[in-house]
Amino acid sequence: MMHNTYPKNTARAGEASAEGTFSLLARVPIYDREHRIQGYELLVGTVDEERPARPTGGVAADRLPFGIEPERLVGQRFAVLEAPPALLYSEACLAFPPERMLLLIGHEQRGDERWLATLEQRCRQGYRLALDEALWALEIDSLTGGTQCLVVDFARTDPERLAGRVRQWRALGLQLLGRNLDRREHEERWHALGFDYGQGETLARPRFVASQRIGIDHLSVLKLIQKLSRPDIALEELEEHIAGDVTLSYSLLRLINSPCYGLRDPVESVHRAVVYLGQNAIRQWLTLLSLRGIRDRRDDVLASALLRARMCHLLCEHAGLEEKDSFFTVGLFSMLETVLQMPMVKILAELPLHDAVKHALLERSGAMGEALRCACAFERHAPAAERRFRQLDPTMTGALYLAALAWTNDHIAQLAL
Repeated sequence: MMHNTYPKNTARAGEASAEGTFSLLARVPIYDREHRIQGYELLVGTVDEERPARPTGGVAADRLPFGIEPERLVGQRFAVLEAPPALLYSEACLAFPPERMLLLIGHEQRGDERWLATLEQRCRQGYRLALDEALWALEIDSLTGGTQCLVVDFARTDPERLAGRVRQWRALGLQLLGRNLDRREHEERWHALGFDYGQGETLARPRFVASQRIGIDHLSVLKLIQKLSRPDIALEELEEHIAGDVTLSYSLLRLINSPCYGLRDPVESVHRAVVYLGQNAIRQWLTLLSLRGIRDRRDDVLASALLRARMCHLLCEHAGLEEKDSFFTVGLFSMLETVLQMPMVKILAELPLHDAVKHALLERSGAMGEALRCACAFERHAPAAERRFRQLDPTMTGALYLAALAWTNDHIAQLAL
């Protein structure tokens, strides 16, 4: 079954988080001007119930949750790692190759001579800085010389006064990252000023025009998902559908014969693949492969959907709950608004899903809705309380999130998303 693939990742991630002071608190998407994910900010710190997820930097920072390779943590995108002094001094921040990582230096992190000397050393090693605009204004040569990207917090900066400074920064060849774009007017100003990257709730929200007609490929995919969601669909019907589509057949056989499953003997027929995976897993994979077929699909969205699905499944499993397949479905379908460019209420009206699944998707209610909220908490600056699920504390859910990341990136590579 697909859901039992790589159970060892969960144990390894759990061990890393349990013995280290730091754990992964969030992996916040960084979007480009087309609202596509280009990188992730990794928030690493201690579990603190009283404050939002931000690095504390005051303890043994050489123990980081990098028990998995960087490629499996952020895929082929770049990483931004906030670097408080304790983390900066350790070798742990060198887990990523320099060309894939920016060290983020916040306005509150200004240190002493040792701090400046270490920053210079990291820059000589090839690492570049993402510097808070407040620190840039201090004109510290050790910082400005290694800065590639300036970070502007729209929650504490008046966007109307940025135009002149943006022109100066552009003349110096700096890239610009806007944070806390949580209001529509901030996003509009961010876009008008020509920022390269952004973070915030408005960039993550699905975009659709409720009155627009559904595209032909979107409609056909929705009809297929509707068919796959029928509780009475037979395994033979699924097999017949796959066998009649050369692309689906190839994708399925490529996936099942990949290292993800570690089968001793190759599976050479659609029938054997269907029997091996089982009805629920086949329906889930067919749904994902069908979404992949949309012409204007966003691969980063499909990857996020698969990650949420796996995370919800792991939360269900480790909390001792049942209906793991329904938890997986909730995570997978949570991104349908963005993929199909339709309101969720309209999508669900067409799908024969259980009420519990619909309530989880629409209201984030019930056990499945709670799991989805927990999975989404790792995509933003959420406090520790939001990263809990039932009896699982934030350290455990953080370990599960790492395991889900590793699993997802393994499968994405095979699905060519």
